[in-house]
Amino acid sequence: MWLLFLTAPAASAMYMKKRHVFGVALAAAVLMLGIYLYKGMAFAMSADAEALPLAQAFSQVMANTQHWGMALTQAIFIIFFSLFTAAMTEMTLKVRDSLR
Repeated sequence: MWLLFLTAPAASAMYMKKRHVFGVALAAAVLMLGIYLYKGMAFAMSADAEALPLAQAFSQVMANTQHWGMALTQAIFIIFFSLFTAAMTEMTLKVRDSLR
C-alpha cells in the first residue's frame, strides 16, 4: 500500500521545483503515517471484547515500535526518492539544454 503514496510525489518531481516536491512528499508521508495510526487504533479498539478508551488504544498502537520503525522508514523513502527524482530530472534538463 505504501508504494501508492510514492506515485504523486514522484510524478510531481518531474514538473515542480524541489521545495514543492518536498512539500508534496512530506504531505504524502504524513498522510500515510496518519492512515497507519488510524488503522492501528481502529484495530486495537475493535479487537478486544471490551471497548478500549481512546487513550489506551493510542498508547497500545504507539507501543508497537517495530511497526512504527517500518512506517517511518517508508515515509523517509517517499521523501528521499521524490527528491532524488527531482534532482535527476533537473540534471537531465540541464544536460539537454547544454547540448543546444
